[in-house]
Amino acid sequence: MKTLTKIIFSVSLTFLLACSREEMPPVPPTTAHPMISVFTSGFMSRSSAVRVVFVADMIDSSRINSIVEPSPFSFTPRIKGETTWRDRRTLQFHPAEWLPPGTFYTGELNLKKIIAEGIGEDHFQFTFSTILPTMEISVDGLSPMDIADAAVQRLSGRLEFSDVMVLQDVEKIVTAEYDHRPMEIIWASQDERVFTFFIDNLVREKREKDLKIRWDGRALDIAERGEREIKIPSLADFSVTQVRAIRRDQQFVEIRFSDPLQKPQSLEGLIQVSDYTDLHYTIDNNIIRAYSNMLFMGDLIVTVHSGILNQNGFRLQENSVHQVTFDQLKPSVAFVGNGIILPTTQGLTIPIETVNVRSVLITAIRISEEKIPQFLQVNNYDGDRELHRVGREVWKQIVDLGVQPTDKNQTKRFGLDVTPLVTSRPPGLYRLDLTFRRPFILYDCDDKTADQPIDLDLASWDDEDDYDYWPMGDQDFDWNEFYNQRDNPCHPAFYYPWWDHDVTVSKNILISDIGLIAKKGENNALLVAVTDLKSAEPMANVSLSAYDFQQTQIGVAKSNAEGFAEITCSRKPFLLVAEQGDQSSYLKLNEGSALSISHFDVGGEAVPQGIKGFIYGERGVWRPGDAIFLTFILFDDNKLPPHHPVSIEFYNPRGQQVLTQTQTHSINGFYTFRLNTAVDAPTGNWRAKCIVGGVTFEKIIKIESIMPNRLSIDLDFGGKTELSAEPMTGNLSASWLFGAKADNLIARVEGRLTPIETRFESLPKYTFDDPLSTFEPESFAVFDGALDHDGKARIALNVGSSIAPPGKVNAVFNTRVFEPGGAFSSHRLSMPMSPYDHYIGLSLPIKDPDNPTLATDSTHIVSIARVTPSGKAEGNGFVELSLYKIKWRWWWEKEKESLAEYLSAESYRPVQSAVVPLRNGMGQWNLRLPESEWGRYLVRIKDKNGRHCSGAIVYVDVPGWEGRGRKDSADGAGILVFSSDKTQYNVGETVTLSIPAGKG
Repeated sequence: MKTLTKIIFSVSLTFLLACSREEMPPVPPTTAHPMISVFTSGFMSRSSAVRVVFVADMIDSSRINSIVEPSPFSFTPRIKGETTWRDRRTLQFHPAEWLPPGTFYTGELNLKKIIAEGIGEDHFQFTFSTILPTMEISVDGLSPMDIADAAVQRLSGRLEFSDVMVLQDVEKIVTAEYDHRPMEIIWASQDERVFTFFIDNLVREKREKDLKIRWDGRALDIAERGEREIKIPSLADFSVTQVRAIRRDQQFVEIRFSDPLQKPQSLEGLIQVSDYTDLHYTIDNNIIRAYSNMLFMGDLIVTVHSGILNQNGFRLQENSVHQVTFDQLKPSVAFVGNGIILPTTQGLTIPIETVNVRSVLITAIRISEEKIPQFLQVNNYDGDRELHRVGREVWKQIVDLGVQPTDKNQTKRFGLDVTPLVTSRPPGLYRLDLTFRRPFILYDCDDKTADQPIDLDLASWDDEDDYDYWPMGDQDFDWNEFYNQRDNPCHPAFYYPWWDHDVTVSKNILISDIGLIAKKGENNALLVAVTDLKSAEPMANVSLSAYDFQQTQIGVAKSNAEGFAEITCSRKPFLLVAEQGDQSSYLKLNEGSALSISHFDVGGEAVPQGIKGFIYGERGVWRPGDAIFLTFILFDDNKLPPHHPVSIEFYNPRGQQVLTQTQTHSINGFYTFRLNTAVDAPTGNWRAKCIVGGVTFEKIIKIESIMPNRLSIDLDFGGKTELSAEPMTGNLSASWLFGAKADNLIARVEGRLTPIETRFESLPKYTFDDPLSTFEPESFAVFDGALDHDGKARIALNVGSSIAPPGKVNAVFNTRVFEPGGAFSSHRLSMPMSPYDHYIGLSLPIKDPDNPTLATDSTHIVSIARVTPSGKAEGNGFVELSLYKIKWRWWWEKEKESLAEYLSAESYRPVQSAVVPLRNGMGQWNLRLPESEWGRYLVRIKDKNGRHCSGAIVYVDVPGWEGRGRKDSADGAGILVFSSDKTQYNVGETVTLSIPAGKG
């Protein structure tokens, strides 16, 4: 195979309009140089730096980011700027200002200014061009600025450029005119290439008017210019204004109306999309989004029938027919998941996903076990830096996936069996490159372009520059054509690496059943836990070795029967290697590889001088004059001599030392002290301080004057066991303990409400609490006045209708009755309260409590109930149901999740909504989600005839993939979906957790 040099593709996305433009000159290939592996060529952004990467280190680390003077670069036309070392091998030139667009440059690197002696020519020449910018303008459509006022509209749109732009320059090229008046355009920048704009205050009047948008890119050296006219409907016109085909994370048909729409309303039969019969809809302001469980494809006819209601109840008067087009999905391949270690549980199978691909080309690069530490010096587990130094191509094969024509434009999942790769080769780390070529795709192509030859020869990688080859090969081609055709799967350019897409994906795998967890302690000590990834059982007799960064062994150990081992390292460890039989596992120990502990409560105390101590008393509060018995527990790890004195100092709230005691004898490290206080000692927080050598331990001692109740107090609400939302009265009475009436004494009653779980014995599987409620415990005044001459008072309670908790609440009433001298007696009453007349709840069809997940592509019946506060189902009516897709909840997160804040974001909308009828208090709704929409969901229902809401969270996933972690994260952690058998526990109770696991 001929060895050539790789070139950096510094290109940007171009949006081509149907306008003529000047063709850029082709960029010729550059002759390779033996000292250079990568360099800038082709098309580059005008804001990019020019880079040259050498095959070997050229400087030491101290010169990284240093300026190179004089610059070894020269350019024609001339470019002002400075040269710096990006790393030990990369030299880059930063232009002083953005380069002019569409300009062809010849660069020359004087190697004599970098290295005194080298191989090859002293001067290296290369060529590149800056992108000739293009732009595309798109209009999203009209929407009311205020959902309550359809008379004032807003138009939104966006500008996308092929290269970076400055917002101030972009603002100059677009103008708007409404009814012959210039309109202000509000701009926002998504990034340096995409800009959004808004035109506000488009007032609808008695007749239809035109909004004209004009754009002219010549001021930015862009040839595109044009004009678009948008109809602003009259105030009395309720009609369809726009229909679009949208393909994002989920594809849908977007239908915009001139007025906001009534929510909720049934759209069954009112919207048709060609022959699709499984449509479901969402309503958002003036927009209807139509979804299907089947893939939208090709030219579709969208029919909008009369009968759709706006928010004022007016019906759409006329039918309308529209055509939208969903293009073919571009071929692609991807690995599923981010894991590196592949256990041998169910064979050596790696999941992949493909779209419109019949076959894939797999290349495997093996890094031998003795080279893995060297690889990890400059890489994380999924890295590929300096791969040629430690790896070698060992396998290349075309795999037929068995895709049928009926699978076109669908995401298909396969299990890639790598058993033939590893069974005939020794263990090690493998890097798999997965790609495809044009003969492998399921895509309609009209041209007859010759297919690129497929090379199944293994790369030699015997020389320093063998690993970085020029991806275009030896063929002649037109640079301009390749750049313009890079998004066309029918053209060879699509199959080369570009900045915005690459048909090749890569993944590193290590075949091993050994799982490692390590915790670093003081003095470079390591606590290691070794487990079997197949069974989660501890692994005994595993050989463990710790290495420093220079790959020198600095500590060894073997795991015990419980899978634990302690390693004392002679210096800071970098890598932990575990070996048993023919399997190995590796764990980097540098700071950057440690898991984040920001979600954990890691507060604690450092152990000073290896001495631990704890002080406790026989109770929590004492009265003045009481004897205080304190015990001090000392753990010194045999570092203190026998009979070492332990002293205690006692301080009053004023900070004055009251007494000191010393003990020299203990029972197994337990020292006892008896402290005394005077009868007239001041109350407050006293302080006990134990001293062991130079180490101190402290404890707060509370001393308070405690006066017992002298009044008997009773608060009664008519014998009720549960309070209701209706206004009610109660009876308060008080008397002296010796029997006399507590006449005319002042009494105060304060209430406090806290949410509790709402459950009914008749419907144990239903959830009746609203996870979106942000109700916090709150206190309120119930009564503040004097008792009558009989020591009684009637109190009024009316708080249930003014609050909106998740469900039922617990009401706590604290009563204080004051004696004439100011002392008081207290009374506490706690009882449940029902703030709603009716409760609605739902039950999800979870069949396996150990695996609380629903399967995709299946219909699940969600049961809904409307009950009285006593739990009796009753009443007819309707329930509003919304299905939200929400973010993953990490298993270690201890912070309270605020779904209310998350879902109240203006941009967040439900993915499905419906109105469910209830008969005799019961109803049902069918939940079905396609495989592509796996994730975590919130099902929320609202009683249209009452105030109560409830909801439940459910995980929806592909069967066999439940509980997996598919979210990319810098922490490298997976998602565990687990549940407990109860929501609250008492001290001493057993907690049962259900954690789903793969079968096998």
